[in-house]
Amino acid sequence: MGLEQHVHTATHEHGHILDLVITHQSDYLISRTPFGDEFISDHASLLTYIQVSRSTPLVKKVTYRKLKSVNIVDFQRDILDCGIDLDSDMSLDGFVSLYNSTLHDCLEKYAPVTSRTICAKRENMKAERKWGMTKLQSDLLQFKRKRAFCTYLLKDARSEYHSTFIHDNSSDQRKLFKASKYLLNIKDAIQFPPHSDAFELANDNGNFFRQNIVDIRSKLPDLNNPETGCMAQKAYLTSCFSEFVTLEESEVCPLTSSSNL
Repeated sequence: MGLEQHVHTATHEHGHILDLVITHQSDYLISRTPFGDEFISDHASLLTYIQVSRSTPLVKKVTYRKLKSVNIVDFQRDILDCGIDLDSDMSLDGFVSLYNSTLHDCLEKYAPVTSRTICAKRENMKAERKWGMTKLQSDLLQFKRKRAFCTYLLKDARSEYHSTFIHDNSSDQRKLFKASKYLLNIKDAIQFPPHSDAFELANDNGNFFRQNIVDIRSKLPDLNNPETGCMAQKAYLTSCFSEFVTLEESEVCPLTSSSNL
């Protein structure tokens, strides 16, 4: 199945190996053989080193408007003083364009677009620490909002990365399969069955295929045997051509016209 068990020392007080660390042979996650630490019960705790690359901080640039700080009275006054003449001969598209540009100018005046770069994971940890100290319900809700936002950014970044990666390699089937193996962490290294001697393993493989060929040949009928070979097919012939008759052209035409060939 391509799995490897890494624990080779006793993990139970009676000398048995009951606690396991199992990974795929192609993963190369374990950089050091696991070893027992202390017997906190009848089982010992296991320590090992795992090769895991540190993920880069999830940074996102967000843009927003401070709409709550807008002075509604001044905003309404500027809209009324914009000078839009509803009685003019302007077309409907012109009115829509003027309406959009007027609102846009007013928004830019009172609530301009502001951008900010945030580290979602850091904000999430900060909110979690604050809730851990205060235990307030409001801080818990803030922590949940930060955590949900961080999860959303992670899923969105993962989806965008995979989509772009597959799209860039979709022009060639060979590159696409190679890319899919990379995403699934499938190594190209050849995995052999567990063995102690490479020469003996090669001989075992050769004997296996040789025996398969012998078994297949033993199940095939003997062609030289009249009872099981090709000569036995004559027993199934119930009719044969004994004489031939010459046909006229008028008799051949209906046969050729009705043929599917």
